[in-house]
Amino acid sequence: MTTATARKTRTVPEAKTRIAAIEKRAADLQDEVRAAADRDAQLLAALEDVRGRHREGSAKRTDVRIAERALEEHRRETAHLDDAVKSLRAELADLESFVAGEESDQARRDQEAAAAPLRAEAEALVPEFIRTLQGVGDTLIRRKRLAARLREEFPLASPVQAIPMPELVRRTAGKDAGGLSFRTVETYIRFVLAGFEPEGDRNLDERFHITAR
Repeated sequence: MTTATARKTRTVPEAKTRIAAIEKRAADLQDEVRAAADRDAQLLAALEDVRGRHREGSAKRTDVRIAERALEEHRRETAHLDDAVKSLRAELADLESFVAGEESDQARRDQEAAAAPLRAEAEALVPEFIRTLQGVGDTLIRRKRLAARLREEFPLASPVQAIPMPELVRRTAGKDAGGLSFRTVETYIRFVLAGFEPEGDRNLDERFHITAR
């Protein structure tokens, strides 16, 4: 933005007010430019006419000079019009660029503010995932504890049966498995619950009440 425009403009409303004024003034100047061009054409035609008559002897040299001075004076008086239009257009471009930039920045700030809850919710899911991952086998551990309690408190009742790994895999690999194979699901469950420990199957039974077969 030009220095003069920067001094005059502080806000978008001020810039828009100035833009409206410039557009009106530019339109008025364009009318003046067109009128000046029409007058220039008339004076030039008059000059050419008097020059022709001077050649033919029907006009004097002073008539030619009068026509030349009239054209020169007109052009001198209207020379500033094109510069004025160019200056207004340059200021208009600066102001429009300023407004567009400010409105874009404001839109970005508005969207940042509106998006803050979604971003916060998304970020909160990371620690939630970590907590879920850390406690992925907790429900099965609770089940095993309940099975042990049942055996102790109600020895004559039917026990809580251990879950065979194939059964757990089949139930896990239901409609929500996304087309994963039985083997993929089994490998995932074994890794999540028992890891790569050599005695993984025994750990499955001891910790989670799951039998290998």
